[in-house]
Amino acid sequence: MKAVGDYIIVMDKEVQQKNTLGLIVNEQTDDNIRYIVGKVVTVGGDVKEINPNSLVYFDRVAGSSFRFKGEKYKAIRERDVVITVDEDTTI
Repeated sequence: MKAVGDYIIVMDKEVQQKNTLGLIVNEQTDDNIRYIVGKVVTVGGDVKEINPNSLVYFDRVAGSSFRFKGEKYKAIRERDVVITVDEDTTI
């Protein structure tokens, strides 16, 4: 699978965040979280600032979801990314 143009293919990354009381809050239960995290699988030829295997934050309503070989992915545009993290660190 290879993205084309300015598209980025991301796989949802499970991220555990805690609230001020120390309770784990996932993205499905916290509607106030606008940006979600994905791991970049592939980037199109026109993408300049994002690399495969980076973690990216993007708007939850951006792009379109699809399945490929049983896995769920999302195709987003480079302009939808607001933050990149180049190494797999604790978020």
